[in-house]
Amino acid sequence: MSQTQNLSTRNALARLSLGLSMLAYGTAKLARNPHCNKGRMMVALGAMKAAEGTVKFCPLKAMMQQQGMTGQTGTAPEIGKLMKDFAGAGMAGQATSGTGAGVGNMMKDLAGQGMSVTT
Repeated sequence: MSQTQNLSTRNALARLSLGLSMLAYGTAKLARNPHCNKGRMMVALGAMKAAEGTVKFCPLKAMMQQQGMTGQTGTAPEIGKLMKDFAGAGMAGQATSGTGAGVGNMMKDLAGQGMSVTT
């Protein structure tokens, strides 16, 4: 995995400022109580986020891009279709009856197809 920049400038600045804020908060917590686990975690996560913002590289995003998990439904197109159907039925049910009957009917259809739906 090559370490090329995969973050925009705006995203990098947001990560840098958030990371430095977390680092300062964690340091203040640890100054009061050196055995505070929350402070230790905030320092570690803040340092990681500040470093990501500095070098404009996020290893988690790089792994997701490498495996093709960047939000496309190319591996399972039926999921995209189900989500569109579900959203369409939910809006139609709320507009007509106000009780969400369209959502209930969609859940019954999904359950009838062998999918488990818990309400």
